[in-house]
Amino acid sequence: MDETWAHHFTPESKQQSMQWRHFGSPPPKKAKTVPTAGKVMVSVFWDSEGVLLLDFLNKGQTITGNYYANFVKQLREAIKEKRSGKLSRKIVYHQDNAPSHRSLQAMAAIYDSGFELLLHAPYSPDLAPSDFHLFPHLKKSLSGIHFRSDEEVIDAVTSFFESLETSFFLEGIIALEHRWKNGSHFDNPKNRATYGYPGQASSSMAKPNILGEKIMLCSWWDQLGVVYYELLQPNKRIIGEVY
Repeated sequence: MDETWAHHFTPESKQQSMQWRHFGSPPPKKAKTVPTAGKVMVSVFWDSEGVLLLDFLNKGQTITGNYYANFVKQLREAIKEKRSGKLSRKIVYHQDNAPSHRSLQAMAAIYDSGFELLLHAPYSPDLAPSDFHLFPHLKKSLSGIHFRSDEEVIDAVTSFFESLETSFFLEGIIALEHRWKNGSHFDNPKNRATYGYPGQASSSMAKPNILGEKIMLCSWWDQLGVVYYELLQPNKRIIGEVY
């Protein structure tokens, strides 16, 4: 689950706005563009099969702990309706560390729904599948288009999600697992599930204990490079005298 802003106008990326030109001809002049002030907050709950719940925040509202907790309750009903039989099995729930997500109301709703919360490492957008997979494709689909109202933005976002194949969502979940296994996460020995394409048997695999051993590195550097570095000896701590 995650949220993002969808603007009335999102400039094209440099790659999207590239133009072919003859050798030696001057590059085209382009005016600097920025996202417009008009925007809509999009909240999306999704899994390996597609979107489960989609919400658009009304103007003047904010996502509070109570607002988010209500999302979680709606999600449980959506799973019951769209993913028959899955509530009887373990549901692993992933979210980032936004204050509303970590509120007492939200934690209670997640617990009451029977979800197992997958902890998210701080400052790790590379471990949020919406941030590295879902939202970049959404922003790309909206870029360069001028929307005249919130309703047009909502229609465009809804159409984008409806156009996606199931394989797109599965690829995002598989990519998350690969990032965890490659060391971009803290070790979570409870989470041993793996994902596979429909019809392919899944396997069980323990996560590598990447935090088992570590060495403290102290480095002094300036604009020219490293001036001095030292590796702290095992069982030693940096105290005032050592520093």
